Amino acid sequence: ESELELLPVKFDILLEDIKKKTQYIPSTFNHSIHFSIDEKIDTIECHKNAFVQMISNLIENSAKYSPHGSRIDVVCDLGPAELTIAVTDNGIGIPKEDHERIFMKFYQVNDAEGGCGLGLAFCQDTVKQHGGYISVESPVFPEEKHRKGTRFIVHIPINR
Repeated sequence: ESELELLPVKFDILLEDIKKKTQYIPSTFNHSIHFSIDEKIDTIECHKNAFVQMISNLIENSAKYSPHGSRIDVVCDLGPAELTIAVTDNGIGIPKEDHERIFMKFYQVNDAEGGCGLGLAFCQDTVKQHGGYISVESPVFPEEKHRKGTRFIVHIPINR
């Protein structure tokens, strides 16, 4: 919970560390992870280890709560004022009433399997220490009457 020191880090180095940290997912869950990176992203100010752990947590959660053999998309985009990183899956989804609470320490959605409820709290804290925020989407498809998939979007402001 101490303040993070933010330093310039090449984004491709962060990406390689994230890929290394999550490399077990395809063989363990038979999922595929697809990265789409805006080529304009070069260097960002961040705490390298915390940033890598944050994005890895989101990818690992997607793997944990998606059916065997799913696709996980990680899309990194550089806008005029912020870097966004969206991690999207086609898993069980998160009920709307839990969207705010999932970022609280030790909170778990009723049907959560394993874990201790600290991963998303860590993600939110890390994003805040980078001056940003994290949002979650989990659409409900009326014809199916259940949620399908979740998208976490990390918003990090950039200095131009």
